[in-house]
Amino acid sequence: NAAGKKMLGITDEMEGGNLKITSLQPGWAVRYIADEAIPHATKNGIWRGETALLSIDKKEIPVSQVIIAHKNEKGEVEYFSTIAREIKEATPSNSPKGGE
Repeated sequence: NAAGKKMLGITDEMEGGNLKITSLQPGWAVRYIADEAIPHATKNGIWRGETALLSIDKKEIPVSQVIIAHKNEKGEVEYFSTIAREIKEATPSNSPKGGE
């Protein structure tokens, strides 16, 4: 969306549709989401926590993130959606980064 593109520094001239979310997150956040957030959302339907995104110029942006598991009538995950909102600063006590 427009707000996300602005936050990350993605311009209309860039191929934003070809960007993968994992290329817009620091490695620690990719691992945390894969190891903790996705399994939690799969089991419980939703996960909420703090992670980070990377701007085009590789600046880390702390975000409050929600991941929703969308399931079919059999209870199988069909896809995930996410909402991320910029926060001023992630603190070591509530960030999986742990002050790295």
